[in-house]
Amino acid sequence: MLSYRNENDYLREPAQQPMHSTHLKEAQKKTLQYARRKQKLKRRLIVLGILFVIIFSGMMYKQALLESTLEMKINEKERLLEEFQALKQEGNKLEQEIDRLQEPDYIAKIARRDYYLSKEGEIIFQLNEKD
Repeated sequence: MLSYRNENDYLREPAQQPMHSTHLKEAQKKTLQYARRKQKLKRRLIVLGILFVIIFSGMMYKQALLESTLEMKINEKERLLEEFQALKQEGNKLEQEIDRLQEPDYIAKIARRDYYLSKEGEIIFQLNEKD
């Protein structure tokens, strides 16, 4: 049986190689098997590398997409909070207006201002505001 030899031992000059044809065929066969295994390993590594790059690229794309979505949601939240505060202030003003409308003096003031109503004995003068 052949002892383990490296690839270069089989690639020597024909004069230095063993004379037996079976020994020569076995050596060539082992060299071919080694080369094929090496080629298969190279192919597997290339395929795995390409697969890794594709998966990694997909993950990076997904991460960037999630970050942009998160940023949009944060901006929308801030906008909605500002809108909520404005509506809350408007609600408070309307509640104050409702409370004032419960008072008869305030109602009389609005009636005089907007509808030119007067108390008994009052005379309303209309002035041009342009002058």
